[in-house]
Amino acid sequence: MFHPRYPSDLVLTEADFTDCGWQDVLRSADPWAYSSISNAFRKAASDAEENDRRAKALWLLADACSMTFSPDRVEPFGPRFSSPGGSSFSPDELTANDTAFLASAVTSMESCVLGAHLLKARLADLVWLVQEPRSGKFALLAIDSYRAVPLNVETWLRDGLDCWQRVLVLARLTKVAAGKHGEEMEASVLQAFDSATEEHGFLAVKLAGLMRANGLGHDNALRVATRLESLGHAFAGQGEFHRGRSYLHEAQHWFMSLGDESHATATTAAEAECWIREAECRLSSADPSHGVAATFVEKAIQTYRTIPNKRRETHDVNERLEHLQARLRDFGKRAVDELTEKDGPGIDISHLVRRAREAVSGKGSIEALTALSNLVDWSNAHESRDRAIEILRKHPIPAMLFPAVTMNRDGRVVAKSPPAHLGDTLTKSDETAIRDRMLQEYGIHAALVTQGTILPALEVLRFEHRIREIEFIELASQAAIVPPGRSVLFGKALFAGYDGDFATALHLLSPQIENMVRFHLNRAGVETTHLDDKGIQVEKGLSSLLSLPRSSEVLGSDVKFELELLFTQPGGANLRNSVAHGLLSDAETAFGVYPIYAWWLTIKLVLSPFWNPVSSDTEETGE
Repeated sequence: MFHPRYPSDLVLTEADFTDCGWQDVLRSADPWAYSSISNAFRKAASDAEENDRRAKALWLLADACSMTFSPDRVEPFGPRFSSPGGSSFSPDELTANDTAFLASAVTSMESCVLGAHLLKARLADLVWLVQEPRSGKFALLAIDSYRAVPLNVETWLRDGLDCWQRVLVLARLTKVAAGKHGEEMEASVLQAFDSATEEHGFLAVKLAGLMRANGLGHDNALRVATRLESLGHAFAGQGEFHRGRSYLHEAQHWFMSLGDESHATATTAAEAECWIREAECRLSSADPSHGVAATFVEKAIQTYRTIPNKRRETHDVNERLEHLQARLRDFGKRAVDELTEKDGPGIDISHLVRRAREAVSGKGSIEALTALSNLVDWSNAHESRDRAIEILRKHPIPAMLFPAVTMNRDGRVVAKSPPAHLGDTLTKSDETAIRDRMLQEYGIHAALVTQGTILPALEVLRFEHRIREIEFIELASQAAIVPPGRSVLFGKALFAGYDGDFATALHLLSPQIENMVRFHLNRAGVETTHLDDKGIQVEKGLSSLLSLPRSSEVLGSDVKFELELLFTQPGGANLRNSVAHGLLSDAETAFGVYPIYAWWLTIKLVLSPFWNPVSSDTEETGE
């Protein structure tokens, strides 16, 4: 724990639980949320510090309800916070005496107030997990208490569905699911499903997913599937496309479980049409975007493609796909025009767009992909530096008088550079200013390349070719720069970008780029770990790896420069940090310049010749 809050050797009894006032505490909490119950007990425990026995009893109840709850796991509880200085409460901290106290609390507790079901279920589950030897009595108490949680909108938005998922896991672990208890639980979930209406939003589809994941509802599968389909169409008709798709997608699973491929295909086609209707709504909205609409159409195409060939004729799927591909091409072209108009006023990039399209058109798929990768050369570190110095010297007054401040997307200052003077001898401040100017120029370069070259060429590539994921994996497997055992991850990332899913591409590529750099430095005999203060060998991060003196020698100075500016530099794209810490929004990963540019840069890495000129003679072979 972060700090001792009660004497560990203080032994509590059932009377201490009775006297601690737990009922009053529960009345002050949200009865269906463990976090609220824990906070209520925590406050009461803090207020009772002068009474050791009462304080410890309340702290134990607070701690028991404070843990993370992963109901699908056999042992679902864990510390909510961890740090080098310690962790919050976990089951391992319970002593035998504390466990005995919680066991006595469970057996004496009556469900006299709201919230008692959740508290009793948690304590019984915890005792069953921790106490040696285990007693089935506490598992049954946990099951009965979890089952007592109502299945309605009020509870599932909090911890209700987690409680029911946990009770079904416990039932399987203790073989209770095969008996009367199992039949009663299945009936309860089905009843809640039948009672859920459109006004209850996602409740019915969540309950259907709960049943499907736990093997329930087989005898009523047709009823479940038909109702899901009906609700899906109802939501879609109201313009609630996300809900409509969720219900139709779940209905498809249930129809397939019945072997009813005809209805399963119909719900899949309806799900695809939801994407199309949402695209049309976006274009007719107050904030139209062909880029967003193109994404929705692409999702519709992907959904239609899941329909087996033998079922496509019934719904004219092939004709529909041909029509959607044409719309996608049109939306993609308009999206590029929108980007050009919005991001580059006054800059005519039509010649770049024309050149990019001509470069990839009329070629074979791999030849066209190679042409796309070669449309722009690697950025050159020396040229970039010289250009930055030239700009700063041409406009010296701002550089001399004002420090440069870089803010991120939410307004926080993430980098500062002091004023620069750029005399005959460059100072540390000058170097910082030069680096910041190089980052600014790189951002402009990435935007122009993305809007004027990558997107137009990709549009033609996708129009003229269908490149499958397995082909990208094969390309990656043949690329010398891709480490052994990583071709599937690289290939999936490259296919995702080709498929328009740059968010997935970036989140796959970012850690793999780091591993790629580490792998080739290791092959060159470069030490890529360091010892921490506990004597443990820790892998260096991408920023540290690229700052190693031999990284230019191993990767090439231009590749190193691109990777630094794109993935590791504060004040720039800083993609490795942004991905690792979840700093990018949906829009920034799906439509941002840097994720698209990073995908293209990886294509260039994979298709460019690469060899490690300083590979270690001691490397292992025979992989």
